[in-house]
Amino acid sequence: MDLKYRRIIYIGFIALFAVAAVVLLLYAQGYKYNKLKGRIEKTGAITVESVPAGAPVRITQQTATALTPLNWSRLAPDEYEVTVQLDGFQTWTKKLSVKSGQVTQTGKIKLWPNEQAGTLLPDTSRVKTWLAPNRQNLLFLSNQGLGAGLWLHNLASGDSALISRPAADKITYLEWSPSSRQILLNVIDAGWQITNLTDNTTTAISLPATLSPKIMHWSADDNSVVYFATATELYEFDLGTNSAKLLSRDQIIDFQHHQGLLYLLSEQNKGGVALKILNPKNLQEVPLTEPLPLSTDYVFLEQSSNWLPLLDSNRHQLYLLRSPLKNFRSVTKIDQAINIDWSQDANKIIFYNNFEVWSYNFDTEQTNLLYRVSSVINQARWYNDQYVLLNTGGQLVALELDSRDHQQSWVLSTQDQSITDLFIEPQSKVITMQTQNGLIRLLVTEGSLPAGAPPANSPATEIQTSPHLSTNL
Repeated sequence: MDLKYRRIIYIGFIALFAVAAVVLLLYAQGYKYNKLKGRIEKTGAITVESVPAGAPVRITQQTATALTPLNWSRLAPDEYEVTVQLDGFQTWTKKLSVKSGQVTQTGKIKLWPNEQAGTLLPDTSRVKTWLAPNRQNLLFLSNQGLGAGLWLHNLASGDSALISRPAADKITYLEWSPSSRQILLNVIDAGWQITNLTDNTTTAISLPATLSPKIMHWSADDNSVVYFATATELYEFDLGTNSAKLLSRDQIIDFQHHQGLLYLLSEQNKGGVALKILNPKNLQEVPLTEPLPLSTDYVFLEQSSNWLPLLDSNRHQLYLLRSPLKNFRSVTKIDQAINIDWSQDANKIIFYNNFEVWSYNFDTEQTNLLYRVSSVINQARWYNDQYVLLNTGGQLVALELDSRDHQQSWVLSTQDQSITDLFIEPQSKVITMQTQNGLIRLLVTEGSLPAGAPPANSPATEIQTSPHLSTNL
């Protein structure tokens, strides 16, 4: 071989090496050639997480060789259908867009168990229930034979303990303390009393004989203080000293203590209802930033540390109240609401009417339509702030808040009796439904992992696409 050909081969090897080096460098940086588009593109990735972990993943009809959690990389920019399916659970599927140089995340997908009837708790039909502020326990009052009495039910474990055996029609009022350790009761022939659930002791509230409370509520921030209203007066009562302090002379229909102030719904001389705010420390009335035109049907809803909701049921108007002493704007009005539920961080609420579910963000002061449905909504509840549980009478449905592609829904349970209330324990592993048949428990736990599945806290498995997956599909 003469020198000329040797030079050509030598230069050819150098050129081939340079091209290979560039190709390898581009590949290492996530670039691939897209045959359909006829150009080199930087690829992207999809990360998939699920609860429970260990669920098989399929992306655009291709089965992954690993289970969740995983990172599927080197995907050409395009739209891919991702399906997560595990035996015993309902399928999650969504079309997700992959962009050049970016990682698309599914978020932590909740895999819902297949539809189930649930487990009926005995002797709980037609009971009255009261949920603790910490949402860990439920009190229920039963009139069922040997099970008649007031019971304390742990929502997580499902265990129940008898508190007392008053006749079901003897308890006329019950309210949890803010600490969830005590309850305030009014019992016929026994009067107002407090039961301490830590040692199951009951103490009568020793009121002066001249005072006859018609309404009594806990202080929002002091378990040693209650407030009560007679027909014409409002009092503060110290449980430690058994002393009553007159706060106001007014015809109080209802009231709540919030952020150190008393919010009073009082009757007016010419009829109607007015909202007044009283500072119990100096007995001064605190003006609202704007008056509230209330109708005749209203109720205080569950409060947070910063907000007190007041619902005008006739007009379906929700008023979110906060202290005028601390905030310039003390009233936020929301229309078309029949009830609310708080998010776990209390920064958002969902409110709903017969056919719509909305959210309100306190930080941004914005409302957002989450769902519009054809069935009448009986109740809506947050689930981990990523899903909404919808009670539409005899059916319990889980709705996702992820609006990419489409919002999925899963039927969790169908009952032959209307579901009247929902309770979700703090770890979100158990949902308890109340029906006329009784309290029904649904387990929505992570369940056991398939053989060979990684634990939930294992690092994500890296999956790279095969060559034919590098093009648009």
